Amino acid sequence: MMPERAILANITCSTTGHPGVGRFSRQGANLELKGVSRQRPDSVLPVSGSLAQATDGGSFTIGADYRGCPSCGADNVVRCSQCRQLACWSSSQPTFHCPSCGRNGPVRGVITAFSTLGGG
Repeated sequence: MMPERAILANITCSTTGHPGVGRFSRQGANLELKGVSRQRPDSVLPVSGSLAQATDGGSFTIGADYRGCPSCGADNVVRCSQCRQLACWSSSQPTFHCPSCGRNGPVRGVITAFSTLGGG
């Protein structure tokens, strides 16, 4: 059996604004974040592609080996409720500031879907 292809998505550092690419894999019904690779500022990343969705009531989870944001060390990732972009977030903070659209607010709920990188 061939291993499942990784699911890739843009993740922006909420502290520095550096772009990153998150690598996810399916773990049962969940989409698990395995790691994020930092990209150079002003990198041209592929446009959003399809929608990756957890199945059967699953959600987005953080892998046990995830080492945090490569730019600031934040331990988690959220999706902005306004612009729908993924960004890192320190779970010790009660609120999140979106580096893409500037929205501030409390973190709540779970991520069940997000846009993947296009081009493949």
